[in-house]
Amino acid sequence: MPRIAFLTSTFPEYKKCGTGIYAAYLTKALSEQGHEVHVVTSAIPEIKASFGRIEIHKVMQTWNPTDLPRLFQALALIKPDIIHINHPTSIAAQKSKILVNLIPEIMRNTTGIPVVTTLHEFNKVSLLGKAKLLPMALSSTAVTVTNDRYDFALKKILPNRFHNKIHIVNIGTMFNENLPIADPNAERQKWDLNPSDKIIGFLGFLTPPKGFHNLVDACIPLLKENPHYKVFAISSWNMSNPSYRQSILDKIEKNGLQSQFIFTGYLSDEEMWNALSAVDVCVFPFEYSVEDRSSGPLRQALFHGRPTIVYADSLDYTEFGFKHGENVWFTKLGDVKQLQADIIRLLENEPLRKTLSEGAKGLRKVFSFDTVSNDFSRLYSKLLNRNYLT
Repeated sequence: MPRIAFLTSTFPEYKKCGTGIYAAYLTKALSEQGHEVHVVTSAIPEIKASFGRIEIHKVMQTWNPTDLPRLFQALALIKPDIIHINHPTSIAAQKSKILVNLIPEIMRNTTGIPVVTTLHEFNKVSLLGKAKLLPMALSSTAVTVTNDRYDFALKKILPNRFHNKIHIVNIGTMFNENLPIADPNAERQKWDLNPSDKIIGFLGFLTPPKGFHNLVDACIPLLKENPHYKVFAISSWNMSNPSYRQSILDKIEKNGLQSQFIFTGYLSDEEMWNALSAVDVCVFPFEYSVEDRSSGPLRQALFHGRPTIVYADSLDYTEFGFKHGENVWFTKLGDVKQLQADIIRLLENEPLRKTLSEGAKGLRKVFSFDTVSNDFSRLYSKLLNRNYLT
């Protein structure tokens, strides 16, 4: 098994970024496969000093070129066969600057070690941001993206001869996949939800891209008409702008629906997983369509077996095994009226919910981090094959 140096600007317990959570679950899965994994990350107090069998190197101060000596010192100690860069999103970028884009070129001209770069949410990067990423993509031995649209967008800016270095690897579920399913009635009792209530669930950060405001707008008329309808936000406001948070709470209060919106606040992974058992239908009305958003919380809800609604550009979208009406329910992006109708349809149609639930469980193998880590292991092996590199 190759020795991996995994570079990521965020990592637990710095829980403000999905890329850091992704890094934790991927490195854990790779370690369990037998890889020797070393995480090179930021020197910030919140990040753990150790993580299972993974060795943590908290050496990067600014992620600017001044950190190069620290990076080379860490790599000399690790002696990796593969360097894997978990490229930052906009949140993680607060902790990582220009150096991360230069590392593939530096490694190519110094150590010759193969470099894998994983890009998250590539389509939402500005034109200038894409231009900054271009040298990194050209210099990396392989680049992985998390869905077909990101693959298409990246290939549009790369010369054709570089297209074969782009690979799609699913983002996975980003939680402990071995937890048992909690008792629904016990979970409802814990959160003062009645057995007769119809529970609309939301999972993930309460930030504008996640679209919680879209769910509020869709649900206010429904909740006014039916006091047994309730929105259960398995979420916290930790990442929310204060004005965004206040606008949501003001709208709920203005309509007199405070008792029908339940906010759990921050929960541990196990508590969050258990709380999902109380939900009848999960709804993900993202600002971007499912084709454009590789979402861990969406995959977690499906892995749990929750009937799930998500915004999509096309009802015929089938990547990763998605199939509208069989394992997931798609609503046209931005159509609040249709979203309202679809929420009612699923809440009031138990056979349909059962169909979606069983179909969603059928996606577990696709979304498992065992599958994700296997995909990376195969990619690492290819990169260490001389014929592939030439």
